Amino acid sequence: MASLLLLATSRDLRAQDVAKQEPGAHKPARVAVLYFDYSGTDEDMGFLRKGLAQMLVTDLSESMELVLVERTDLEAVLKELELGTTKKIDRSSANKIGKLLGAQYLVTGGYFTFKNRMRVDAKIIDVETGVTKGIGVSKNPDNFLALESELAGKLLRGLIKANQSRTNTPTGKRAKAQNLHPAKAKKLPATTVARYGRALDAIDQGDKKLALQELSAITSATPDFKPAAEDLRVLLR
Repeated sequence: MASLLLLATSRDLRAQDVAKQEPGAHKPARVAVLYFDYSGTDEDMGFLRKGLAQMLVTDLSESMELVLVERTDLEAVLKELELGTTKKIDRSSANKIGKLLGAQYLVTGGYFTFKNRMRVDAKIIDVETGVTKGIGVSKNPDNFLALESELAGKLLRGLIKANQSRTNTPTGKRAKAQNLHPAKAKKLPATTVARYGRALDAIDQGDKKLALQELSAITSATPDFKPAAEDLRVLLR
């Protein structure tokens, strides 16, 4: 997406300016958010993996301490490695993806639902050392926004801490993890994010008609869900 690419470029330039202005400042960490594994049988919920990944990329991009790999770049690498249709990405494939994307850290994991709970377990993987840090969040799937926001906050703190340790940043120069304030719907069920994931998948497959259909339905029902509204605006150009 051209607008998201411009945003990422602007963020990278700002981060470089900060590093130049502050002696001893460490470089932002390059992070790739992979699609989470889903082992359930609900086909619709399987698409949530793309919706969740895009929401995390959007939220984590707010930090000057991180540079996020765009989802379109991830898709290109997945296709190159012939992993575009797989539902799970093993450790070996994850490492290859990370190196091809030039990422220092990977965010991956899995999710499942049981009765009225949804559990998301994330992992932060240091591509160079293989060191892994686990993070888990569990909430009612009808309150997915709260789940994703809490997960994004924990990932942000974990990634910043890991990068500070990796770069041996002096204590006095360490940046604090910001509080995330995502401009999204006040209440967002997992089913809506799964539908958003289906729209993203349609975009990836070149099915503009289906993508427009799904995004239009989402924005009509949930007009304050900004990621879907932005993608719809781009498709309608």
